[in-house]
Amino acid sequence: MRESEQNPVPELWDVLDRERRPIGRLHKRGANLGPGEYHLVVHVWIRGSDGRFLISQRVPEKPFGGLWECTAGSAVAGDDSLKTAVKEAREELGVKLDADRGRLIFCQRRQLEICPDFVDVWLFDKDWPIERVVCQAGETSQALWASAQDLRELSASGLLHPLIDYLEDFLALHS
Repeated sequence: MRESEQNPVPELWDVLDRERRPIGRLHKRGANLGPGEYHLVVHVWIRGSDGRFLISQRVPEKPFGGLWECTAGSAVAGDDSLKTAVKEAREELGVKLDADRGRLIFCQRRQLEICPDFVDVWLFDKDWPIERVVCQAGETSQALWASAQDLRELSASGLLHPLIDYLEDFLALHS
């Protein structure tokens, strides 16, 4: 085993205040944030020309393992929301998105118990053959194109990640 695998570099996030302003401090992933502190998360919805959305299944070893979700991830220190959205799609599914074609749909401030965050929800229109999807080891196990009805059924059956609590509002606007 290489030394980098034994002692991986910790992921660091910019710490934000409740107004979404950086406070000039970094936070190590996995540690609790302090009162009034937040970090930035993105949710990336990729919609094909047929109106279906590209979603992926989390690997069983991760929290919420086996559940389906849109591409998502935390912004590392120094990265903005759009850069993070494009990077996460590339890392988790191998999908190359054009930053100029992304639309920020909405932002939410969430009071999650361990890691409160701001989540930016992005929409990209992109056709990407399912055969070209490359699942990231340790993150995603498979992907599929899902209709709005498929997403509703996954949600109703408890198979959609619970942090996608805005699904109906999102689908009402974008399906």
